[in-house]
Amino acid sequence: MLRAPWRRKVQVDVKCVDNVVCSSQEEALCRGVYAPQDHYSFPPTRVGETSTLKVNMRNNSLETHGLMFLTPKEPFHIKHSKYSLRPQRYIHLPVQFKPVVTGNHSSLLLVQTDTSGNIAIQLTGEALTGLRTAGLGQ
Repeated sequence: MLRAPWRRKVQVDVKCVDNVVCSSQEEALCRGVYAPQDHYSFPPTRVGETSTLKVNMRNNSLETHGLMFLTPKEPFHIKHSKYSLRPQRYIHLPVQFKPVVTGNHSSLLLVQTDTSGNIAIQLTGEALTGLRTAGLGQ
């Protein structure tokens, strides 16, 4: 008997605060703060424009954890530097990609937790050449 594609079990690895990798089935055992995804790729973005992605962080413990976000290098930007993540909750941290020069860019978003663990999230984006000229009054 074939299963419908949307009903297949999918194995997803997540990184916990202690850099322990566990599968989605073991996620319940992964206590504390973790990032289900450790790499975010922004869509190709023109120089002078902005793309935003939301980085997901989860607290799978029974305690509130303090998070400190260390600002990634240009052209990636965040507005928040601290957050108190309540038990069994998640946060979607907006990260902006605002390129000023063309090319490929990458940086790390470091998240420090009050449990002395760090989480590193890789950010990548491609900056395309400036303004569109098609359809501007021609």
